[in-house]
Amino acid sequence: MKARAIGGGGKMGLAWAAAIAKHDDGSVGMGQSVLGLGRLSLSRVGIGVAWIKAIPICVSPKSDFPYWSLERDGVYLVKSGYKYVCEDSRKEEASVSNSAATTGSWIGIWKLRVPGKIKHFLWRACTNSLPTKFEAVHGDFLDLVGRLISKPRVTEMFATTAWYIWAHRNKTRFKEQPLPLDRIKDTAWNFLLLFKADRDTSCRSKPSKPVRRCKWLPPKPGEYKINFNIAMFNESEEARIDIVACDFSGHVLATLVEKIGKPYNMENI
Repeated sequence: MKARAIGGGGKMGLAWAAAIAKHDDGSVGMGQSVLGLGRLSLSRVGIGVAWIKAIPICVSPKSDFPYWSLERDGVYLVKSGYKYVCEDSRKEEASVSNSAATTGSWIGIWKLRVPGKIKHFLWRACTNSLPTKFEAVHGDFLDLVGRLISKPRVTEMFATTAWYIWAHRNKTRFKEQPLPLDRIKDTAWNFLLLFKADRDTSCRSKPSKPVRRCKWLPPKPGEYKINFNIAMFNESEEARIDIVACDFSGHVLATLVEKIGKPYNMENI
């Protein structure tokens, strides 16, 4: 209880005297408190009669008054009261997330074969800590993941798709070009396949020998050489083409850098 009465006289403060009642079984409980905070049993937190008798009594004749401990001046504010309720609610959520029922879900999330950013997104979604103005009902997303976690492949696809939807929301919010919603499913599937294939290949591959670097050779006099590079971006579904034209002396004559939509295969470029 965050509010308390201060004061005394030679006897127990009037606020405490009005609030504390002794039951037939010898236990001590709270009746209707002076701040109207409802009924609170002191015996639940282990406060006995001896503890209450040990409370020091102010000997000076001062009247009791309510004091709100979350404010320096002791005056209750709706702001601090709301803050206290929110903190108390978060403590309850934390106790739920640490329970044995959800421990398996956390272990399953970190074992998923998806990029770390997707694991981190999934964890934040389950703990309702994504930076949004909408506060989801606690447990709904976590319960959904808990039902899927026994099927890792399904969970991996679900997590990747959810991450793409989250990325679409962010790009839309910041007025950037998002991936069309009707392409999220296929893009998430292809992204997951490429990630797993690359991971499996890197796990199976042996330490490779040092790669021999290719040295650029100039063309013959009177001829020109054009070099190009193509970069693919899976997340944004885009591709970039870099082109450089040089003469036989190595002087750069022209360059081109252009972004295009990601082609389905290299032959389309």
